[in-house]
Amino acid sequence: MSRTSGAALRPAFPVPRLEGRELGDVLARLRLDCPELFYVTGFSYRVHPAAATVELLPQYLFDKGKIQTHQKALAARLDRLCRPAMGLNEGEKERYVHDFICRNVRYDKLKKPYSHEILGPLGQGVGVCEGIAKAVKCLCDRLGVWCIVALAENNPDKGVKYRHAWNVVRLGDAYYHLDATFDNSLGSAELVRYDYFIIAYWWIFNICFKIRSGAAAYPRRQPVIA
Repeated sequence: MSRTSGAALRPAFPVPRLEGRELGDVLARLRLDCPELFYVTGFSYRVHPAAATVELLPQYLFDKGKIQTHQKALAARLDRLCRPAMGLNEGEKERYVHDFICRNVRYDKLKKPYSHEILGPLGQGVGVCEGIAKAVKCLCDRLGVWCIVALAENNPDKGVKYRHAWNVVRLGDAYYHLDATFDNSLGSAELVRYDYFIIAYWWIFNICFKIRSGAAAYPRRQPVIA
């Protein structure tokens, strides 16, 4: 399932033989690492007892024609958004992406299906934390900035009812958290907040979340931007 080739829209293709739960985990991680796969919502699979592979049948959000239309529109949108920032340094690019989200994306309390994917923030101007974090990664990838999506489970012991997604970015030789969703909710298009922009690992980890994937492997460093 490549990011851009026509093979990405095939109805079925072979993958290494894994159990269903393992396949689900691989797909979930792939969709976080490759947010351009906004059109893949799930999968089913067929097992041939003697085969070394299983046949994966992706489930798509739209038909092939509509997927390709969205892909072209998003590619053009990314080019327009990233072109002014190409000459910036690493820290300036991260701030550019953060500020774009805070000024142009509205948190989607209705949680439409596309709000969890880049199609929401980049195409419709709305998103929930997952869609916003994926949009940040997509923009950072295009700008050549190292970035991943971090995902945490809920934590009832500390009053956290829902899962949350944000980003980890690299600045120099250290890794920091960037939560555009939280800053988006605190500020406005006229007054951008930086409460959750480039903060140290230990700080956000100790607030409330049980880290599920993405963030726990990176070193604890003090932030270099206030």
